[in-house]
Amino acid sequence: MRRKTLANAAVMARPRQVFVRAMANGLLNPKALIFFLTFLPAFVNPAHQNVAMQLWALGLWLTAVALLFHAALGFIGAHLRRAAAQASVGHAALQWLHAAVLAGLAAWALINGGLVHWGFADMPGVSLMLGFLGALAIVTIGALLAQAKWPDALRFCGEHSIVIYLAFFLPMAATRTLLLKTGFIADIGLQALLVTIAGVFGALLIWWLTRVTGYGSFLFTRPDAFWIAPRKAAQLQAAE
Repeated sequence: MRRKTLANAAVMARPRQVFVRAMANGLLNPKALIFFLTFLPAFVNPAHQNVAMQLWALGLWLTAVALLFHAALGFIGAHLRRAAAQASVGHAALQWLHAAVLAGLAAWALINGGLVHWGFADMPGVSLMLGFLGALAIVTIGALLAQAKWPDALRFCGEHSIVIYLAFFLPMAATRTLLLKTGFIADIGLQALLVTIAGVFGALLIWWLTRVTGYGSFLFTRPDAFWIAPRKAAQLQAAE
């Protein structure tokens, strides 16, 4: 019911309102600012003059590519959804489609692993193609997992991703410091896995404690001045 209400609101909203809200959301998103500050300077050549102009050119180029990609993704997705709704696909056809998708994922894993192992992944154009196929594989795997019931824990983390984003640093830093000081685990990969797990579950634990005790709820509540749309009744909302 809530999804239908949001969909109807999006349809009734004017394109200009949708654009303004999306632009404001992007400009106020700290992750986007951090991404540009850390990603773009790696492609700037300090030997050339006017570094600011290089950053502007790279930013505009990245924005144009992202706009074309997401526009094409939305256009293709809308047509595929319309075609799937109009076509009468039987159960057997869906089973074959799922089998083809799984076979495609297996082929992608073999090809990607082979190109990386034999050193072809660094060739011009190949790395870009592998990145695009990897992103497509992630979306496909996510779509397949969304139909299953067993990854409810992952689904819960996704619905509360803003909670994890706001509170993961403290448990992550504490776990990392503990592992480095004790030296109990020497493997870096295992350390990274444990730190990630501690950051996710520690953030959810902090959020749960604020809800149970009533203390510190301001940590997960957006100030009134930073609400683009009218504020909802509930204070703690899952990420949308």
